[in-house]
Amino acid sequence: MIEIEYGEFRGDRHALAEYLRERLKADVQAERKVCRVGSSNQPGTRPSIQEVKDAVKRALHHMGMDEYHVISQEGILSIRQRKVREHYAKSKGSVPSAKQSVPYFFPG
Repeated sequence: MIEIEYGEFRGDRHALAEYLRERLKADVQAERKVCRVGSSNQPGTRPSIQEVKDAVKRALHHMGMDEYHVISQEGILSIRQRKVREHYAKSKGSVPSAKQSVPYFFPG
């Protein structure tokens, strides 16, 4: 059984579970913060972690939720929100004057 943690996911969790059920043709149980894919009593129909990860990524793209990404750690998938980095524009500096850089040659 593969678990998908969607604690940071703010979209429609039931729509995500329905998309996974339709796409993977496997048993999907949606709970409050965890979605379980596959059943433990039928090991032959269990999808691999990579298949589930790809299906979740497709579902997020299909739902228009591109601000989320999927992370796989120790057999558990997590849906996390992307961290936005601010790109700072390079500030234009000025060259210091001779008086500022070498003050002992220019008394005053």
